[in-house]
Amino acid sequence: MNEKLMEKVKNFFALYDEIAKGKDRALIEVSECDKELSELYHEIEGMELGHIAKSHKKLKELQILLRRRREVKGTARIVQSFADGLSDKIEKMRQTMESVTKQHQSVIDEIQEKAKIQPENLQK
Repeated sequence: MNEKLMEKVKNFFALYDEIAKGKDRALIEVSECDKELSELYHEIEGMELGHIAKSHKKLKELQILLRRRREVKGTARIVQSFADGLSDKIEKMRQTMESVTKQHQSVIDEIQEKAKIQPENLQK
């Protein structure tokens, strides 16, 4: 088998696994933003609006948090779509790769047994 190409396939699977784990982290980050947003809403709800500077400061905090949440949520949606959309296909590809690799090794073993040659001579 072409070792360089097989290494790329393995790297692809590793990259997918990393993205799938990133999906969970991204969803947690969205949840954390939502909690912060809820806390800020409650703060604003209970505060006296008599002082404009104080109100403006809270409004600025809200704006920053909403922008951060939008970025985090966008990333989470893209990563989730990618990971979820490929999960079944990736699993099937892994199974196929394992099956083909075992079958390949079985054929090599059979050839070696029939020819009674050394494994290092077969790979050349």
